[in-house]
Amino acid sequence: MKVLFTGGQGFIGKHVSDRFKEIGHEVFLFEGDILNSSQLFKCLSAQNYDFIVHLAGISSVPQGESDLEKLFAVNQFGTSLLLEGIKAHCPNTHLIFSSSAQVYDSQQVTTPLSESSKVSPLNAYARSKYTSELLIESYSQLYQVTSTVFRIFNHTHKTHHREFFLPSIYERCVQAKSQGLKTQEISVGNLDLIRDISPVQRIRDIFSKYVAAKHDKGSSKIFNICSGVGLNLKVLAHELGNAIGVDIKFQPDPARFRKNDPSFFVGNNAKIVSFLDMHWDDTMNEKYLVKKFLEDI
Repeated sequence: MKVLFTGGQGFIGKHVSDRFKEIGHEVFLFEGDILNSSQLFKCLSAQNYDFIVHLAGISSVPQGESDLEKLFAVNQFGTSLLLEGIKAHCPNTHLIFSSSAQVYDSQQVTTPLSESSKVSPLNAYARSKYTSELLIESYSQLYQVTSTVFRIFNHTHKTHHREFFLPSIYERCVQAKSQGLKTQEISVGNLDLIRDISPVQRIRDIFSKYVAAKHDKGSSKIFNICSGVGLNLKVLAHELGNAIGVDIKFQPDPARFRKNDPSFFVGNNAKIVSFLDMHWDDTMNEKYLVKKFLEDI
């Protein structure tokens, strides 16, 4: 199939597009400015794409909150332009939008979140994602744009940006190892947290099976993309250190503690697993995630 990626050079985009090429799909990357309508529309009219995987955007809370104007311009207006382009130039294309699990109400959560859980974005980044979801829903209802929203929970690999939790721990451990150190002290925030974190390999599996599945023209679907298992961040960090051969000593830093950080944030993946009839041989736990984190892809 012909698949166009926006944001194809980002973390998920690079891994998923590489996987698509391995499978034999014809992959196209939009490398222009998502806010430049002439560039975007020229690209959209160049091929009869089967799928457009929309990943372009500001991808983290700190980055988004440092420039709110840019955040909503890129994430919301960029999505709006893409939808207009699809309507005008490739109306039979299926849009897959990368949203975030942060659209859910994360306060006082004690059970895994499903697609029907309360939506209440608590930060600007999450709001930019949710308003994009609403735009997509409107285009699906009014113009029969076939669409899928993936609410993606935490995901990781050693190739991920060092601003994220496990890659930052990995970098410090590798540095310590290269210096011949057996222990490494790391300043951290609250690690007594349970999070749903998937290896990027599972994200690739889901995207790969999803584009091969049967979809009705004009359909509009939402899926959680997650492991469905809660992992302890402190245990996870120690498992990574042990795998590298470094004993991590944590030094709590009050400045790193996030206000209103939920103690439990886990997704329910039953809907996507059922839709794709998926099965993984290995059970998700801290040791397995570290194994996949360190695995070369």
